[in-house]
Amino acid sequence: MAEVTVYLARAPKSNSAYAAYGRALAEALSGAALLQMPDGERYKTLETVAQLYRDLVAARADRDSVIIALGGGVVGD
Repeated sequence: MAEVTVYLARAPKSNSAYAAYGRALAEALSGAALLQMPDGERYKTLETVAQLYRDLVAARADRDSVIIALGGGVVGD
């Protein structure tokens, strides 16, 4: 399988890491898949993890993929 770079970011909002750096990172990694996750403690759930897995499968990520977590909170946890 071809290498896939996956870029993760919290849901964009004015004060998020995505708002500050996301667009530039996405442009620099032109072949990357952008997966966004909702922000906030209430989204630290198994359902959020399950959605992330579904998104990674859809992006054809595998064990050789690189994952960049942009932001803190849900993304970093």
